[in-house]
Amino acid sequence: MSKLRWKSRELSERYLITYRHRGAANDVKQIRATDIVKLGKSYFTLNSETGEEVTIPFNRILEIRYVEKDAMIWKSRKRS
Repeated sequence: MSKLRWKSRELSERYLITYRHRGAANDVKQIRATDIVKLGKSYFTLNSETGEEVTIPFNRILEIRYVEKDAMIWKSRKRS
């Protein structure tokens, strides 16, 4: 996530983040890094479909992919 924080917005759109989200199909949701509104030390914040800010702790991130090359950048060891 630190790498994404310091990349330009143009490059951030190339990253896809998969995270655990209760209520979503298979409890998993995917977003583009450009959807992130705020990045903290242990969380990121994004706007939901209803316009509310949602805070996602880093421990819920399952994987980060570089879309153009379909390359895995990072994967959680505890993914189940």
